[in-house]
Parts: sequence; structure tokens; C-alpha cells
Amino acid sequence: MALLQRSILRRKKTKVFSINPMSGIHCAMGDTNAPNAEAAIDNTTYLQHAKTLCKQGRLKEALIILDIRDKHIDPFTYVFLLQGCIQKKSLADGRRIHAHIIADERGYMENRFLRNTIVNMYVKCGSLEDARKVFDQMPERDVCSWTTMIAAYASNGPAEEALRLFQLMKQTGLRPNQFTFTSLLLACIQLDSVNEGIEIHEEIIRSGFEFNVPVANALLDMYGKCGLLEKARELFDKMPVRDVVTWTAMIAGYARKGFADEALGFFRQMLQAGVEPNEVTFVGILPACAQLGFLQEGMELHEQIKRRGFMSNVPVACALMDMHAKCGRLVKAREVFDEMPERNVVSWTVMIAGYARQGFGEEAWLLFRQMREAGIEPNHFTLASILPACAELESLELGVEIHEEIIGGGFESNIFVMTALIDMYGKCGSIDKARELFEKMPERNVVTWNTMIAGYAKNGFVGEALKHFQKMPQRDVFSWTAMIAGFAQNGLLGEAEKLFKEMPQRDVVSWNAMIAGFAQNGLVDEALKLFQEMPQRDEFSWTAMITGFAQNGLINEAMKLFKEMPQRTVVSWNAMIAACAQNGLVDEALKVFEEMPQRTVVSWNAMVAGCAQNGFVDMAMKLFREMPQQTPASWNAMISGFAQNGPGDEALKLFREMQLRGVKPGSKTFSGILPACGSLAALELGMEIHEKIIRSGCQSDVVGANALIDMYAKCGSLQKAQKVFDTMHQRNIVSWTEMIAGYAMHGSGKEALNLFEHMKNSGMRPNHITLICVLSACSHAGLVDEGYHHFNSMSRYYHLTPRMEHYNSMVDLLGRAGHLDEAQEFVNKMPIKPDATVWRTLLGACRIHNNIDLAELVAEHIMKLDTNTAAPYVLLSNMYAAAGRWDDIQKVRKIMKDRGVKKTTGCSWIEVNKQVHAFLVGDRLQIAPTSSENLYKVGEIDLGTEGCRLCPRQESYLTVK
Repeated sequence: MALLQRSILRRKKTKVFSINPMSGIHCAMGDTNAPNAEAAIDNTTYLQHAKTLCKQGRLKEALIILDIRDKHIDPFTYVFLLQGCIQKKSLADGRRIHAHIIADERGYMENRFLRNTIVNMYVKCGSLEDARKVFDQMPERDVCSWTTMIAAYASNGPAEEALRLFQLMKQTGLRPNQFTFTSLLLACIQLDSVNEGIEIHEEIIRSGFEFNVPVANALLDMYGKCGLLEKARELFDKMPVRDVVTWTAMIAGYARKGFADEALGFFRQMLQAGVEPNEVTFVGILPACAQLGFLQEGMELHEQIKRRGFMSNVPVACALMDMHAKCGRLVKAREVFDEMPERNVVSWTVMIAGYARQGFGEEAWLLFRQMREAGIEPNHFTLASILPACAELESLELGVEIHEEIIGGGFESNIFVMTALIDMYGKCGSIDKARELFEKMPERNVVTWNTMIAGYAKNGFVGEALKHFQKMPQRDVFSWTAMIAGFAQNGLLGEAEKLFKEMPQRDVVSWNAMIAGFAQNGLVDEALKLFQEMPQRDEFSWTAMITGFAQNGLINEAMKLFKEMPQRTVVSWNAMIAACAQNGLVDEALKVFEEMPQRTVVSWNAMVAGCAQNGFVDMAMKLFREMPQQTPASWNAMISGFAQNGPGDEALKLFREMQLRGVKPGSKTFSGILPACGSLAALELGMEIHEKIIRSGCQSDVVGANALIDMYAKCGSLQKAQKVFDTMHQRNIVSWTEMIAGYAMHGSGKEALNLFEHMKNSGMRPNHITLICVLSACSHAGLVDEGYHHFNSMSRYYHLTPRMEHYNSMVDLLGRAGHLDEAQEFVNKMPIKPDATVWRTLLGACRIHNNIDLAELVAEHIMKLDTNTAAPYVLLSNMYAAAGRWDDIQKVRKIMKDRGVKKTTGCSWIEVNKQVHAFLVGDRLQIAPTSSENLYKVGEIDLGTEGCRLCPRQESYLTVK
């Protein structure tokens, strides 16, 4: 590196002198008598030269003056040198200058201005300890001395010390200036101390600074960040002069607290007042568009940013990316990211978080890897942002990888990161690991406790959630809301309502949780009443009510409310698609889907899942193939659709394709594919998937284990199901329910009821589904009295309102026991209108006990409720045949023909060497053997028909390891 030289031209006897600042050697150019020439340069020239070097940022060169023994440095030159250290953040050089000043025999350390500069240098260079030592040793301090230290503590902490110093300053009789007050208000923000802020405001009024624009702006910022928006608005309205910072403080304050409409209103008023927004204004207003899903307004802001030339500003670009991502426009967000001239760790983190938040876990991971390859080290925000992608992909393996990075990066003591890690483990079903981390944390905040409560509740451990809620050292509104949601999700609505009424303070999220809780548990009238009583609603309030109507079959009410929404976002459109799909109105769902002003991957997934769940698997597959981008949730929806609605072997085929495309299956994938094995009774395939679950690290996942219990039970292997159940580290309500259902399914009613008692003794409270399984167990065991007891205990002991399924189970219990008259009376007295399923159950009982008269009455009810099903016609025909009433059989067949009702073709499956083969009734087809040892003979398989057909689906669907 070439040495930079600064020449001082001074004409003295035609000599030119040059200074080499790197070596400190002074030589004369054009004169052989250099040593004598050096003395000719006076002290003032050296000092002026040093100041100039400092101004140019050439600190190292300027500091050479400290090595020249015969040069006397004045206080102002020391100040310039110290300011050079501040500019370069050079603590070592600052300490060197400080030592030089102390050693200076002229006693400059007594100079108050110089001491203040030394204090400021230490603060700006990051040594608060050194700054405080100098401050404490000052014989006399002015307002600048005090303000420098107050500002240092306000910015770097502890903020309490800033407020304490202010009290000491007041005792000296000094009057604070505007910088003192702005620093004190920053300390109040750091402490989130509204009371202290109000006291400082009173001091400001007494000092006459209330309408000083910088001080007033700091007050607005403090009130906004501490949540006192009314106070902020009151001051704002009184201000005689407002600048761009004033408007920006109001915009950011309202946006930060969720009042996005008001924030946008302030932005419009600002433009109307002729105040030009700056970069900070856009950083403040863009989150408001993101909150409301206002993509159109966001796009307009995007254009304004372009016109003003702010696109190269990193914080503005990051805010733009965040807005586009939260509005579902990830492609646009990625365009902004790709066009950034420079990217820092924040830029990468915002884009990663956007992908993770919208369900693009794979893309988030790819970008995370690219970030590492670009040499950008992730910070704690990056690691906390990538963890939701692990949860989205249901990949404990990736989550553990990030956990190792957290340990390697020394972030184990970071509460923010550890809370995100606990959340990931909870959502991936590894609640034991989440609890282990929680208990090891040396310090926890309220968010950590809330996360743990939500994790327990999500995994069905509502008792543990309640214990943690009761042990919390302090609670916020989210703590109460998490517990309310946990009770509601697990069917404990009485406890949820009680807690809601006890809340010391409610926000819109609390109301939404209670509305959703009522709706999920069938109390839609109570949900609507709460919705109407809400003091304030957001988009999620409307969405919760729409979803509530849909969950209870009130699709017309849901559609009406959707049309009444003051403003629809992509969230509400997606909710309406799901609402239509849940009620079997796939055509209506498609209509809503096509009318959407914009679609996100969630919209596509909702439509795919809706079609698949309603048995329109061909339509679901068409949409699945047309998706702009598929996520693991898309694959899971299709696999679950085939598993639930058939053909089950197509679910296995899609599972194989998913792996071939490099999409890693997670716990939801496994829980989706295992029912296909159960429905096909494909035990070998189920066992192979079990091995995959173990290899993927999901073995400890409660969701995966529950699906295994269900699969083994349906495949007839209760012993294996019990083994999985017994080896679970922790069980939730679903675990117990699946095991009870397994015993009930195989007629082991007493074992099921014993397990139910064991469950209650463990502290686990049953939910609606558990009681269905218990009633089913009573039915299979013929335990009528026990069935009545458990049915009546629902409302009496568990505060659960019986649903249609529970009434159906009671009808089945009475019917199987031969109490047909009692069953009929039970149906007639039901408080809710019985659906076709209840009547079909009673019809099945009539067939078992050969009660044709009652069967005819029941069949009429079914035919009115479900005009397309062949079941009542077939059952009646069979009963007529058994009684020899052939004319009645012909009448039934004629009615079926006239009404266009067709009997569904029967189908059976057989598993050979992990391959599933389907046989359709009514076909005659001989399959050619693949070898002399592997010969299938149709005549050896008696399906009670003239022949059968073996579908030639011979490939293994689980060959990807």
C-alpha cells in the first residue's frame, strides 16, 4: 500500500518542506540542510495539519503528532483527534489519546469541554465502563456531561441508570436541554415504562420544551411504542409545527399496535399536508399494508419508493419484501430481493422468514443454504426465522440441525431464539424435547411461557398447559388467550368460557379465540352473540365467525357474513373456500377460488384439500398438477385425500412420487399415508412406513405415533398398536382415544373401557371423539347401562355437548342390543334433527333383528335425506329376500331405477410382498403368473361372485429409502 503524503507548502528562503506522516521523519526538498529546516515549521502548522487529517478520516496519520516531543497540542486538537476515534470506532487509539492528555503537563484534564469529549468517545467506542470512570472523576459537570451519560445508558442499558442519573442531575440545579429529554424518553421506551414517560412529559412542560419539535417527536415515539396512542394523538393535535419525523412517529406508532387503517390514514393526511415522506416513513407504513393484506396500497407505495429513489435503501427494501411476502406475493418479494444492489443479514432473514411464513419451507431452506454459501453468517433473528420452516416441513431432522447451529453460534442464552426452538419442537410433536429446553432455560420471559402452554395444548396435554399457566410468574393477554384456545381445542369449553370471563383485560385475539372455541364445539349461537358484542373486530374475527358457521353446516350464513365484510383479505377468501369445501359445496368453493383477486399457495392448498376431502380426487389431482408451486402441505392434502376417499393404492403411489421428487415426508405425511395402509389392511406396508418414521426422527412425534396406533389397529394387529402406545414417552388425548378405538373396533369392549378409566386416572380429560369411541366400545360389548352412563356424563361431568356422532353411537348401542323401540324413541327425542347416518344406523339394527315394519319407516327418512345413496334400498331388498317377499324386492328395484340410484361396485384388496392389488366385483379376468412360484388362481379366491378382477398395479410404492 502506497504511503500517503501530505505536503505543507511554506515559503521560507525558497525552501519547501514535506512531512512523511507514516514514519514521522521530516525532510526538506530542495535543501541539503534538512534538520535545521524542521525547526522552521511552527507549532500551529502541525496542529492544523493534524486537524485536517482527522477531518479526512486519516486518523493514523494524524496521531503521529503525539510522537513529536517538542510539539505542544492544544485542547482543540485533542478534541479533533478524539472525534477521529469516534468516527473510526477506535477504542485503542482513544485510550492512547486519553493517556497523552493525562500526561500533558499543562493539566488539560481539568478542561470540562475536553473531558466531555473523552466521555463521549468512550461511549461511542463501546466502553461505557471507561466513560463512567471519567464522568465520576470530573470535578465539575455541565448539562452536556450529564446528557452524554444519560444518552449512553438509554441507548446501551441499563436504562434505569439513565433515569437515576437524571434525578441526580436535577439535584445539582442544572436545567435539562432538549437532548436530555430525548434521551430520557428513549430510556422510557427501553423500559416500556409509561408512568416514567408521563413524568418526563410533565418535566418537559415545566421546562417549556413541549412544542420543541425534536422533543415532541420523541414524546410521540415514546407514547406510540408504549401503547398510549390516545396520548400521542392528543399531543399531535396540539403541535403547532409538524415535520416528517412527527408524521412518521404517528404512522409507525399506529401500525406497530395493529391499527393499520389509522396508520394509512395518517400517511394520506401527511401527503395532503404537503410533507414529503422519507425512507423511515416508508419503513413505518409498509407494515400497515401487510397487516391488512392491502396489496393494492402496497403496490402504490412500491411505485412511490421507486420514484423517490429509495429502492437502494436496505431497510426500505426489507420492508417492501416483508409487505409483499405477508400479502402472499412471494414472487414480487423475491424480485425486490434479487434486485438489491447489496444485501445484509437482515435482507436474507426477511426473505427466509417470508418463505417460512407462507408455507414454502423448502424455499426457505434453500435460501438459508445460499446465504451461508454467500459468506453471510446468520444472526439470532435468522435462526429464529428458519425454525418455522422446520415445523412446516415437519422435519425434526432439520430442526435438530438448526439446534446445533444455535449451540455453535452461542445463542443458547438468547431467549428469543430458544423460544422459537421450543415452538418448533412443540409443533413437530416432540413435546418432551420442548419441555427439556424450557426447564433448562436460566431465564424465561412471558413469550416463552406462552409458547410452552400453546405447545402442550396443541399436542393434547391440556392438563400440563394449565399447570404452566398457573405457575407463570406473570401473564399477559396472550397467556390467557393461549390457555383459552387450549381448552377450546380440547373440547373443554366450560373451562375456556370461565377463563375468558376472568381475564383482567381482553384484546381482539382473546375474543377471536373464544368465538372459535364456541363454534368448534357446536355452540354457534353463543359464538355469534360474542361476535356481535365485540368492541372491535379485525379480519380474523370475521374469519373465525365465517369458519364457525361453516363448521356447523350453516353455509348460507357463512356466505352472507363473507359478503358483509368491510374489507376482504386473502385470509378471508381462503376461509370461504374452506367453508364451502367443508360443507361439500365443491362447485361453490371453485367459484370463490376463481373470483379471488389474488391467490396464494394457501388458496391452492385449500382448494386441493377441499376437493380431495369431498371425494373429488380427480379434480383435486388436476388442481395439484396446475399449482404454480407445490408445498409439503399440497402433497399431504392429496395423499390424505386418496387415503380417506380412495383409491388407497393411489395414496401410496403419490407418497412414492413425493419422495422421488426430493420432498421429505414429515409427521403429517406419515399420519396421512398410514390410514391408507389401514384401510387396505396392508400391514407389511404399514410396518415399512413405521421404519421410515424411525429413520426420519419422527418416532418421538406424538402425531406419528398416534397414526401408527390407528394403522396397526385397523390392520388387526392390536398387539403392535399396544406396543407403540406403551413405548410413547408422552401421550395426548388422541393417543388414548386411538387405542380405545382400536379395542372397540375389534370387539374388546371391556379392555377399551378399562383403558378409558386408566386414562382418566392419569389426569387426561376426554373430548368428544374419546366419548364416541367409549360409546362404540359399549355398543360392541352390549353394555347398555354403561353406555347411558357415559353418554349422560358428557354434559354432567365433562361439560361436553353431545354431537350427532354421539347420538348415532347410542342408537347403535340400543340397536345392537335389540332395544329397537327404545332406539326409535331415542331418535325421536333428539334435541337436534337426526341426519341420514343416524337413520342408517337404526336401519342396520332393524336388519339384524329382522324388524321389517320399522325398517320401512326408517328407510323413508333416509331416502328423503340422502337421495343418491343405495344403502337403504339394498338393506330393504335383503330383508325382503330373507322374508321371501319377492314382489317387494321388485318394487324397490323399480324405485331405484326411476330415481337413478345405482349400487356402488364392491372392491377388495390383497397385499402380497408389499404390493397392493385391487379386486372389483363382477369381472372375470385371469392374471398371468409372473413366475411358476407366484401363481394367482381366481378360483381359489371366493368373493361370493362369479369372478373377480385383479388390477395390474404391481409396483412397490415404498422403494425410496
